[in-house]
Amino acid sequence: MRKVLLALVLVSAAAAAVVCGVRRVAPGAAARSRRTGELAVAGRRALLLPSRRWHAVGGAIGRNPGHASPHSNLRRLLFETGRSDGAESELWRAVDLTLRDLVGAVDRAVGDYEAHGLQDRAASLIADACRRFPSEARLAAHRPALLVKTGRCPEGLEARREAASRFPTDPRVHAFCGMAAARAGDRDAARPELKRSLEFDPNQPEARQAYEEISGGG
Repeated sequence: MRKVLLALVLVSAAAAAVVCGVRRVAPGAAARSRRTGELAVAGRRALLLPSRRWHAVGGAIGRNPGHASPHSNLRRLLFETGRSDGAESELWRAVDLTLRDLVGAVDRAVGDYEAHGLQDRAASLIADACRRFPSEARLAAHRPALLVKTGRCPEGLEARREAASRFPTDPRVHAFCGMAAARAGDRDAARPELKRSLEFDPNQPEARQAYEEISGGG
C-alpha cells in the first residue's frame, strides 16, 4: 500500500507536468483568439501549484520516509483529491511516526470530513481515534456531538454519558455533551452538563449562550 501511494504521488505529478507543458500560443497566430490564450495561461497557472505540491511531498517522503510531517501533508493532498482511504492510511502512518500534535491532526481530519458532508467517514474516524487515544478528552468530547449532529442520537447520548464519566472535570467534555444533549432535544440532560462546564471554565461564550437559552426556555 505504501509503494502504491508513493507511486500515485509521482504519477500524478508527472501527469500534471505533462499538461503544464502545453506549448504557448504563438504571438502571430491569427487563428487563435485572445480568449483562448488567456484560458491556456490560466490553466497552466492552475495546474502549477498542485504539480509542485505532489513533487514536494513525494520528494520529502522519498528523502525522509521515517518523518511524520510529509505523510501528514500527503494525507491532505489525497483527501483534497477524493482519495479518502489513502488519506486515512497516511494519517495513521503520520500518527505512528509520532506526528507533532497528533491528536489535533486527527481531530482536524474529522473536521475535514464534516465540512465536506462525509459524516459517516467522520464518525468512523473519530471512533477509531477514541479507541487509539482513550485518554484524550478532546476526542471524547467531539464524538457525541458529531453523532448527535448526524442523527445518531441514542449512540451519541451513550457516548456523552461515557465521556462525562471518564472526564468528570474537563470543561470541554461537559460543554460538548451538554450541546449534544440539547441538539437531541434533551434539555434536562443538557442544562446540568453546560452548568458544570461553566463552573470549571466560565470563559466559554458558546456554552454560556446555550445554557442561558436552555435555562430561559425551560
